[in-house]
Amino acid sequence: MNVKDAVFYAGVLASEECQCGAEKLKRNALCWRCFNSLPTHMKNDLYQKLGYGFEAAYEAAVAWLN
Repeated sequence: MNVKDAVFYAGVLASEECQCGAEKLKRNALCWRCFNSLPTHMKNDLYQKLGYGFEAAYEAAVAWLN
């Protein structure tokens, strides 16, 4: 993972705004509504650490939600 990507995904986790624009908790990838609408396997994948699969899981979740 390059530095630019690392900064982006760290920012996703540090942010208080979900990709949908709703409020979310820091250290969560998505707001409760978006997270709950994902299939179980996608929810589980979002618990992976940065650099160990979180990035792909987040991208897949956002694509599925949109």
